Amino acid sequence: MNILQIGAGGIGSYLAELLFKLYRDGVQGTENMNLTIIDDDKVEEKNLRYQNFEIKELEEYKARALSNRYFFNSVNKRVEKDEDIANFNLIVLAVDNGKVRKLVYEYCDKNPTTKYIDLRSEGTAIAFYTSNKSNDLATMLKTIDADAPSTSCQLKFELEQGKIQQGNKIIASIGSQLILNELREEPNIARYNFRF
Repeated sequence: MNILQIGAGGIGSYLAELLFKLYRDGVQGTENMNLTIIDDDKVEEKNLRYQNFEIKELEEYKARALSNRYFFNSVNKRVEKDEDIANFNLIVLAVDNGKVRKLVYEYCDKNPTTKYIDLRSEGTAIAFYTSNKSNDLATMLKTIDADAPSTSCQLKFELEQGKIQQGNKIIASIGSQLILNELREEPNIARYNFRF
């Protein structure tokens, strides 16, 4: 299965590690996994507190750093058009960007053989949405503000106080199970929201 993971930051960097370990350990279903990670950001010092990067990776593209470590494919660019996400069976959203989410929802609506898993985290709040009849295009568009600026998996005021929350790691773990379900052709539930 060709999987595109959009985002290599707070959620995506931990998700990549989890998927690598599942593949390395020969977990059933992963033998058919072909993962590409796409992101245009570079590793910054501030990311080291809550993203899965090391000091030696500073100033490297995040997608490339994860690719070098976990041997997945990488693309160092921003997702902006349908061509950027074409030819994948599953698109995993690990980025907090309303425009990208809207693009993916609309693409999957036009291409129903392509599924999505949308992983979200903001501080201690986590949520996910999956391709499902109850998550039609109109429903999913109501869950986002496509014009809002990109945010972080950490709340700004908490970062300023030196607080780091673990919601991004939790949703990455849940995301790895949702991806396994897709690889095994087992059903996923439609959505889940939780605040600790």
